[in-house]
Amino acid sequence: MSTAVDEAELVRRMQRGDSSAFEPLYRHYVGQAVRVAYLITGRQQASEDAAYEAFVRAIRSIHALHNPQLFRGWFYRLLVEAAAQRKAGRWSFLVPGGGRPPEEMSPLSRLPEAELVPLVLSYYVEMSPSEIAHLLSLPLLMVEQRIEHARRRLARYLAHTTELETGLEGGSAGAER
Repeated sequence: MSTAVDEAELVRRMQRGDSSAFEPLYRHYVGQAVRVAYLITGRQQASEDAAYEAFVRAIRSIHALHNPQLFRGWFYRLLVEAAAQRKAGRWSFLVPGGGRPPEEMSPLSRLPEAELVPLVLSYYVEMSPSEIAHLLSLPLLMVEQRIEHARRRLARYLAHTTELETGLEGGSAGAER
């Protein structure tokens, strides 16, 4: 999709009932939508389901979007909501008692959702903090703080993981002597 104007025109066409306008929007967003949802949910099937749900909700409620130029943020809000719903229930059916299986614990999955979502939107979708604040209905300062907290948590986790791996390697070398 070449410009936001083209996107806005496709949205206006959808609002007028032109179903053929949906396909170019879908093609433009589907890959990134699934990847963003995956970063939030940590599961491929849940990410595909969240993206599907976001597209269905977008089609059903396209008339509620008063400014077609804001489609991108509006769509990502639908996507984040759908992904967050799937993340909330993600462990209960995998592990008795709802615990997290250790093999699923990637660095991103360790972040609280309140920090994960702004981080993903900032770094992966390349939204500005002000766009994220608008999208999530949060004050700008709070979004900036959440992104910074998430970066610090990830840095601490990665530093700790590196120390453990280095310690394990050093420990096994010392044991062989």
